[in-house]
Amino acid sequence: ARYTRDVEEDSGRDQEERLRRQAGLCGWCVHVRVLVSDKGSVFAQCGLGLINPAFPKYPHLPVLRCVGWMEAPPTAHAAR
Repeated sequence: ARYTRDVEEDSGRDQEERLRRQAGLCGWCVHVRVLVSDKGSVFAQCGLGLINPAFPKYPHLPVLRCVGWMEAPPTAHAAR
């Protein structure tokens, strides 16, 4: 492979941080939940999508505009 590092070699935490940087608004939204599968795949799940059909459960990333976006408090950023 011509990649500097295989995705499988990344820790789940590294993949989660990469997703947050690349997710656009979702990366810093109070409604996002980052899920890491047993195989190491990383997904951004929208909490609004679980209760409101107007929002996708798994939005196409990066999200550049969203009427439901609410910035997560700074303490939530650090905990992620």
